Amino acid sequence: HPVPPAACSGSLLKAHYLRARARLARHRFAGAHADIASARSLVARGVGDASMARQLDQIARETDAAQREARRSNRRLAKEVARFADKALGSLGDDHPLGKSDAVEEAEEFADAPLH
Repeated sequence: HPVPPAACSGSLLKAHYLRARARLARHRFAGAHADIASARSLVARGVGDASMARQLDQIARETDAAQREARRSNRRLAKEVARFADKALGSLGDDHPLGKSDAVEEAEEFADAPLH
């Protein structure tokens, strides 16, 4: 038998919330943000309650924090890889075309770029 629209909307809200949680756990930040936005639009139309709105705010904060941490981690990794590459390529000598590298300087410039 068909499900009433209100119950269906509540299920849809919960589905978006749970999928956002799953995407956050997998570091799929864009998808998590999209699900949060969809869930918030349902809340704005009167689906769900204040508790769900708070849960959405909480998962949005968690997603933003995890995304910032992933960027920081990526920056550290980029610097480490650049140092390794400089060390490996430096052993080739300055006469070799690959012997000179400015990867560390470029990685440091990348590290100084603002986080969005």
